[in-house]
Amino acid sequence: MAGLSIAHSLQMRGLRGTLLFAALGHAVPTLGEHVAINVLKELCHRVEPQAQDVPLAITLGWYPISYATFAMV
Repeated sequence: MAGLSIAHSLQMRGLRGTLLFAALGHAVPTLGEHVAINVLKELCHRVEPQAQDVPLAITLGWYPISYATFAMV
């Protein structure tokens, strides 16, 4: 789904807009997951691969959700 969202964004917004949204679309949810997992100790995911205890699937999963909402608005 992340790949389809990126392809749609490239077609509609171009490379610069896609890169800007991708940076924010991945950075904000990843930071939130990192805080919830490592700082607050609220979550514990058992999905691999992980980077600093934040699963890659979680990071990539938030992008289609946020992009679809952005595209509809």
